[in-house]
Order: sequence, then structure tokens, then C-alpha cells
Amino acid sequence: MNKKAFIGLSVVIDLIIVLIIIAAAVETHKNKKESSSTDTDKVAMESVNDSSGESSSEKQKESSKESSSGKSSDSQKASDDPTKAPTEAPVLPTEAPAPTSAPVATDGNMVVSVRYDGMEASANAVTGIMDITNNGTPVQLKDLKIDFYLTKNGKALVFECYHAALNTSNGSYQGLNSVSGSFSDASGTDADTLMTISFGDAQTFGTGDKLTVNFCAHSSDWTQMTTTDDWSVKDPGNIVIRTASGVICGKAPQ
Repeated sequence: MNKKAFIGLSVVIDLIIVLIIIAAAVETHKNKKESSSTDTDKVAMESVNDSSGESSSEKQKESSKESSSGKSSDSQKASDDPTKAPTEAPVLPTEAPAPTSAPVATDGNMVVSVRYDGMEASANAVTGIMDITNNGTPVQLKDLKIDFYLTKNGKALVFECYHAALNTSNGSYQGLNSVSGSFSDASGTDADTLMTISFGDAQTFGTGDKLTVNFCAHSSDWTQMTTTDDWSVKDPGNIVIRTASGVICGKAPQ
């Protein structure tokens, strides 16, 4: 091989080597660019995802607020609508207290109680319902007397019986029509007058029977009377029940 041919071959080989180096450099640059693009895309996607997540969270919060607002609005509408039943059970009123029992006195075999009507310190009548239960031996009503002590406060008194009956132990009811009252003078603590209630009915006041008398004592003009100074009003034990044989129960003023 002559010298010229050798030089030409060497130039070609050098050129090929240069081309190979350039090609390698281009490929390396291309790979770096693709890698950078991929990282950028990832960052962009993460940013989008974060934005989307935040947006979704905000939407969820807004949805929750709207739901709560809707429920509140519905609740308000329900409360404003009188045709809709309340969601909560109404508060029931407490039970009314039981009425106060009438004072009761037990003396021997007789039990006496009186429920006074509208009785205050000053009233236009001494009036009430008297119940007497006989737990002893039978008594004839026509022989029975009830002595009620009071003060008339300087007025002439009138007796009235609104109702009287005998409720027997066997459950029967017998109305009484011949009940009368009379007034006489008396003396002692909180008493200047004795009101005596009598019976004209031919009935037997038997064992276990209850005698009821709705009575009233008032002045002829229904003017006010003082009730705090009436002996028998103060205690049912101060009502005396007697027959011709003597006192069955009760205590007279001293």
C-alpha cells in the first residue's frame, strides 16, 4: 500500500470514530431530556392530585355544610308547620296532689270526720259534710243525738240539712228525710251555743254502717261569722255523740 492510500484510510477511520462519539453524546442527551420530562410530569401529576384532593375535600365539606343546612332548614320548617307532630314527646304535667284528708277522731267504737266547705277564719256559715262510722253495737237513729258546739257571734242561727244518708255495711244506701237541728245556750271554751242534730227516721245505725250528714248553720241574713272560736270546728273529737243512755263519744267544752 502506497503512502497516499494509507493516509486516506486513516482519515476515514478517524471520521468514523468521531461520528460514533457524536452519536453517543446525542443519545445521552436524549435520555437525560426524557428523564427530566418524566420527573416534571410526575411533579405536575402530584400537584394535580393534591389540587384535586383538596378540591374534593372542600367539596365534601361544602356537601356536609349543605346537608346540615338542609336538615336545619327541614327542622325549622317542621317546627313552623303546626300539622307536623313534634319529634320529641311532650312533657306531661305532673300529677295533681291528693286532696287533704278530713280530720278524723276515733273515740271508743265511733269514728268521726268532717269536711268543711269554704271554711276560712271568717265565713257566712259553718257548713260541711260529717261522716260517722259505727264500729260498736247497733243504735236506733231516733235515739241518736249529735252535739256541735260553736259561737253565734251575737246572731240568731238557722239550721239546714242539705243531705243525709245511711250507708250500711252490706252496701245498701238509705236516704234520711227527717233530720232536724235546734240551738240552745252553752258555756265553756269557744262555745256559747249548742247545735243539736236529731233524726226522726226509724232506721238502725248498725255495726259497720256510716252515717253522713251535710249540715249548715248560718245567721238569718247570712252575714259573716268567726269560725276560729268554734269548739267543735277545731277538732272532730269535740263533736259529742250521745243517746238517752249517755255519751258514746266526743268531748264537750269545759
